[in-house]
Amino acid sequence: MLSTTRITLLATFALATTSYAGTMQVRDTAPAFVCPSADITATKCLGPKDCLYPNPKTCNGYIQCSPADASYTTGIVHEMPCPSGLQWNDNQKWCDWPENSTCGNTGGTIYRCDETGCDNV
Repeated sequence: MLSTTRITLLATFALATTSYAGTMQVRDTAPAFVCPSADITATKCLGPKDCLYPNPKTCNGYIQCSPADASYTTGIVHEMPCPSGLQWNDNQKWCDWPENSTCGNTGGTIYRCDETGCDNV
């Protein structure tokens, strides 16, 4: 039998998860993101704004790529969330207020990304 503390923690987690999920804008039809090998080779993802891309699935986060190995030709995709209430601004490469977002859901730029890079659609 679950203790009262465990039930309280589970209920709190469920409410927090539901609350957070309610603020996400997700595009279910977005293709899987592929880290652009040209960017990884050129920058090795070392700079603070290198290898950061708009997430094709959501405005409430971004993609951060890291080199898969020392050849710097392929990358590993990391889906990163923005803090609650913020959306990705690809011009600044940070999470920002929705009115500054470059996400397609807010009237900003829509991106298509593949292994060669990201382009405006």
